[in-house]
Amino acid sequence: MKDFTLYTYLLLALGAGLFFQSNTVFAQDKGEKQPVMTESSIDSVEKEQKKTDLTFIVYYFHGRKRCSSCRTIEMYTHDAILDYFPAELESDRMEWRIVNFANPKNKHFKDDFELYTQSVVLVEMEGNEMVRWKNLKDVWRLIRNKDAYYEYIREEVSAFLTEGK
Repeated sequence: MKDFTLYTYLLLALGAGLFFQSNTVFAQDKGEKQPVMTESSIDSVEKEQKKTDLTFIVYYFHGRKRCSSCRTIEMYTHDAILDYFPAELESDRMEWRIVNFANPKNKHFKDDFELYTQSVVLVEMEGNEMVRWKNLKDVWRLIRNKDAYYEYIREEVSAFLTEGK
């Protein structure tokens, strides 16, 4: 009887895993834009930088709890970057990173970028050295107007890239 119970639990666990996996695939099949990089793929954001190239990073920083507004900021920023800067992403001149600043490995970002809440931050790197950064604080003000939000991201990122030349 104990073997039957263990077998039953294993089948239930397998079924639950398949259910969640199929829902993930279903969401992707609906034509929704998927993130370029997910939180699980960036537990540690330390990445080898090219020594001579300038690289621009667009960070979305979030904490442990993520409300619908926080998720909207992430989605709008991600989609605006994909829409307006595909060449920069493709050429590796620009990177999109999602970081949980509540993770102990990433807590230094709170001080580095003076974060007090979820934020979008632009960073210019030269090799492994940060040259400059900018926190896009108006994302919270514009969250209810998608078009204005996208335009804000386009303008700010374009200006930041231009200043870096």
